[in-house]
Formats: sequence, structure tokens, C-alpha cells
Amino acid sequence: MDPVEFVQVEKEADDGGLSVIGFYHSHPNWPAIPSQTDITWAWEGSYYLIVSVHEGRPFNTGVWALAQGDPKRFKAEPLEILDEMGLG
Repeated sequence: MDPVEFVQVEKEADDGGLSVIGFYHSHPNWPAIPSQTDITWAWEGSYYLIVSVHEGRPFNTGVWALAQGDPKRFKAEPLEILDEMGLG
């Protein structure tokens, strides 16, 4: 993401009483687990939703965060998908 665009999005979220808590991206033809590049560029305190895409279709999803006190290791985080009403 362009850094200027990120700052703009973060400001708009803040103005609306929201917070940017993480990022998402896909791994084409690769598992939904953090890569070495993900580990290198990860920000402590952020969540990373990774979608594994196989043959052009979403296959699996995982949410990850840096392990507390270990910036070289991710830990899996629970993912709960809610409907529009937030009822699960």
C-alpha cells in the first residue's frame, strides 16, 4: 500500500472513531501462512489476514499476529466470521 494512501486511510478511520487493526493479502498457490517477507515487514500490534488462492479461487484463510516478544515469529489468531447483524 502506498504510504501516503495508508496515512490518509488511517486518518479517515480515526476521524470516524475507527482504528486500522491490520491488513490482508493473498498468497497465490501457497498456504495461508506468513511468508518470510510477511515476517520481515510485519508491524507489532497488527493483525494479518492471509487468503490462500488456488486456481484463482479462495481456498483457505488464516489470521496471524507477531508473537509477543518475538518479532521473528507469528502466532495464529482466531477468526470469527459474523453476518451483517453481527450474530454469527
